[in-house]
Order: sequence, then structure tokens, then C-alpha cells
Amino acid sequence: MKKIILAIALSTALAIQAAPVAQNYAPMAVEQMAQRSQTEAAKLVSKTESRVVAYYDKDGEETQMESKGGFYRMLLGYTADGRAVVQDFYQDTRTKQIDPVVMSKDSDVKDFSVYASEGRTTWYTPEGELKNYVVIEKGKMLEQGYYRDGKLRLLAHELMGQNKEAWGYYSNGQLFMYAKQKANETEPHILMYGKNGNILIDSQKPLDGEPVEEAVEAAKIYFDLMMEFDLY
Repeated sequence: MKKIILAIALSTALAIQAAPVAQNYAPMAVEQMAQRSQTEAAKLVSKTESRVVAYYDKDGEETQMESKGGFYRMLLGYTADGRAVVQDFYQDTRTKQIDPVVMSKDSDVKDFSVYASEGRTTWYTPEGELKNYVVIEKGKMLEQGYYRDGKLRLLAHELMGQNKEAWGYYSNGQLFMYAKQKANETEPHILMYGKNGNILIDSQKPLDGEPVEEAVEAAKIYFDLMMEFDLY
């Protein structure tokens, strides 16, 4: 999944076309995404068992008691088929760090790898704003989305063994990057857009002159987001 996003750094072509159809996997507004995540999470627990599993300091090291800047994990109960449902909370604010998430069948409840979970894991800031989410199915990451200032900024989606797609958005919600890679292709087709919707970069077409200033700006936004979301 990360490869399709990172591959945009290799594209250096220029063209003008119509924008692709917008994605339907994640809503643009962070409030809608949070509501979707919470609605899904509310249906997870079949057998309730509420207790603290462990405390962690600000560096993620397990501790015997609470510590400033740390967090703690709670066991909320179990699904109908016996998988543990856990949720993490910030110690200082007592606000949620993630929505309830299902652990995979043989995973330890203290395992923080997203691949130890099944379904959606959604993270929040201490102030309660949704930051990002991933969707795991059978140990494979199918989707990941990143929000800032209330809007979707990056999204990557993969159908099992089929197409991979990724979208990037300007802060105003307008598309600035779209990439798609079919299952039988080794490299994605990448498009970068200007603020008026024209394509600035097309990875499947030859370079025609020097990249325009808008292309440089779009590329800078992309790399800034990659650094902010720690995707390198």
C-alpha cells in the first residue's frame, strides 16, 4: 500500500485531461468518518468484560502504573466468535486514542501492530479529532486514510488481489493526486492536478517542457504530507 503512494516521487511527465471519478471509500469530512468508525465499533462486543490490560508511558513502554503523557489499553469484551475487543485511552485527558478494535484470533491483547487487528482501527488526538485509520482483512492492509484540519488529505485503497488506488487532496478538499495500479501492472499510473483541475503530471506521457510552478507546489504538498504522516 505504501508503495503506490511513494511511487509518485518517480513520475515526471506533463499533460492535461479530465479528473478521474472521485473515490467512494472514505468521506471527505472528518466528522462523517468518525461517525462511521464509531457506528462500526458499537457493534463489536457480544460479551462484555471491562478491565485495564496495561499502562504505557509516552514512549510506549509498559509500566506498572499511570505516567504523564502515557496511555492505557482496556479490554472491553469479546466478539461472538471469541476475539478480544480492545480500546486505548490517553492517560492525561482520559480521551480515547482509538475506537474499539477487534484483535485477530491468535493475537495478544498487548500487541499494538495493526496487523494483529481485524477490521478498522481509527486513531484520535488527545483533543478528540480523528487523525487517521487503517482497515485490515486477514492480515492484509486494504485501506488507509489520513485527515488534517477536518478534511481527508490522503487515502489509499486496495481490493484483495486486484486494483490499488490512492488519492491526495489540497487543504480545500480539491484533488491534487490520483494513482491507480492494476494487479498485473508493476507500476501505478499517477496523475497530479493543479488547482483548476488540469493535469500537471501524467506518469504515462512524455515530458513536454519544464514542469510548471503549480506542479512543483503540488509535489511539495505531497512530500510535506508524507513527512507529516510518517509514511517514508
